[in-house]
Amino acid sequence: MKKTVKRVFALSMLFCAAAATLQAQVYHYYSGQSSNTSISTKTIFTTDTDDFIDVTSFLNTKENTENLFAFTKFYSSRIDAGLAHSFGDIYTALYFNGYLSQIKITSDDLDNSSSTFGANSFNMAVLLGIGDIGIKLGGYVAPDYTKEKTSGTTTTDKNTSNYEVFLNIGTSSEAASYEGTIGFTYDINRTAEDTFTSGYYNTLYAKAAATFSFDREGTLTQAFGIAAEDDFKFYPKTVDGTTEQKITGDRLIITPSYKLVYGAEEVFSIGAKVQAPVTLSIENNTTAETSDVTLSIIPTLRIGAQYKATEKLTLNGGMYFGLGNLFTWQYAKTTTEKENTFSIFPSGLITTLSTGASYKFTPKVMLDTTFTIFSTSSGGEYVTSLDDIWNANLGFELSLHL
Repeated sequence: MKKTVKRVFALSMLFCAAAATLQAQVYHYYSGQSSNTSISTKTIFTTDTDDFIDVTSFLNTKENTENLFAFTKFYSSRIDAGLAHSFGDIYTALYFNGYLSQIKITSDDLDNSSSTFGANSFNMAVLLGIGDIGIKLGGYVAPDYTKEKTSGTTTTDKNTSNYEVFLNIGTSSEAASYEGTIGFTYDINRTAEDTFTSGYYNTLYAKAAATFSFDREGTLTQAFGIAAEDDFKFYPKTVDGTTEQKITGDRLIITPSYKLVYGAEEVFSIGAKVQAPVTLSIENNTTAETSDVTLSIIPTLRIGAQYKATEKLTLNGGMYFGLGNLFTWQYAKTTTEKENTFSIFPSGLITTLSTGASYKFTPKVMLDTTFTIFSTSSGGEYVTSLDDIWNANLGFELSLHL
């Protein structure tokens, strides 16, 4: 009976993504949580800091924690922390990552005034683990509101805030894991109550993923994954308070992946992960009578390694290769013409090289570090570790099992 329930649950998660047919070119703001080990090894190796708030991996943290798990990262400008505790058979975890918002109010004798709230962001999530099923509710908040009043003129309001809320459910066994997500993003870009700019839209999205592991007993482990993401973009009916528009945007991404790790849990371990997302994007504007369709394949390669120098010290390293658009087809239709464009390798290579180390002061207290040595962008820009060392390229993390 239990196996039947799991199979029905897994199929429903996959159907959740397959059932929707409209997608959109949007960004999901919630960034999630990654340990410094994961960052250094490009997601090939992980720790309890990755697993504690994950709907398919939380049992790893639960098994390693008798009472309380907690972690924090050290930054000069934001808070990044989480904790987990089991209340009987129910596992609970909380996560927060964000900047402290700014509230600023100014005024003068000439009846000029200005008030600002924002512009800073927060990632938040809570997870409940019941048996081997994880249920996570999370979101993103980035308030950015400004109100200005000038003597002798009207008041000007500007709101460019962004919000997101999602529900993520998953389950796992030794051989496979399944998860599904449904979420909504709310993007505000307006200067009055009903005056929106063309950059404003909302998004309803659904995701589903399955991962199948094999060769788990030996030094060689392998895993195959398949994921589907489905987004639908909602545009406002009125732009600038006067222009009527009818725009629909949609995006579908199918991502197969393969992961191989050799020497897991031994003195030296090395692994690689290949992904090849296939993206189909469609946007129709019936007001302007235009249509745009884009099909692209953007493969990536991640390589990570670990060396256990001592019982307490582990050295980490990894490289990420974004191979750019392997293939792109674009179709554009207007009232006067149709155009097809085919491109092979239209964008450049993206690379990142990182290193790091973790040190266990005791079996329950660990310091995890990461350091980005260099990175490049698709435009050819080269960034060394010293360019932004304190904000992005150097990280410290402390985790505790109590």
